[in-house]
Amino acid sequence: MQQPSLQNVRIRSTRDALHIFHAVAKNTLPLITRRLDAEERRAITPGNVYVWEERSANSEATGLGMERWTDGMGWGPSRVRDEFLFYQQKECDVNDDPGSSGTPWAQMISMYPSSRSRATGDSERLIKQTYSVRVSLPDDRARGITRKWHLTAYFSQQKLDQLNTIDDMPGVGDVPVPDGWFRSAR
Repeated sequence: MQQPSLQNVRIRSTRDALHIFHAVAKNTLPLITRRLDAEERRAITPGNVYVWEERSANSEATGLGMERWTDGMGWGPSRVRDEFLFYQQKECDVNDDPGSSGTPWAQMISMYPSSRSRATGDSERLIKQTYSVRVSLPDDRARGITRKWHLTAYFSQQKLDQLNTIDDMPGVGDVPVPDGWFRSAR
């Protein structure tokens, strides 16, 4: 089973995100290399952070990349704050007709909702936070490769204050991020 890049962590700023991207570039934290399967999607909890590479023209050279992130949940429209996009999880109505959902994954969620999708309080619903950068790693520059990495983090209002920060993680929050490796993709 593919594990998140980080667990039990909240992202407070782009500085936090850059430190996480740097830790992934140095192989201190794992890069997510494929879409999450059904079991991995059900395991998403507040504090999970995923870093993944977008498929591009360089994908054959790097052997990595996904077209897009899919987690099988319904999300409201994006809201911009600083450099981040935030999405509120839509409330799942357990009385919905499973046949009305478009995808097999949505049908399965409707028929077998998790405790997370049955949550009725706004503070219990997940919030998805995303940030994207263009990556220019030293080894890639000579080959003319530029990557696009995305950070996808999940939290809830109820659990936010219980989550750690990267400052609590030796080798991640205390390592300087080199200039020129990461540039906001917005």
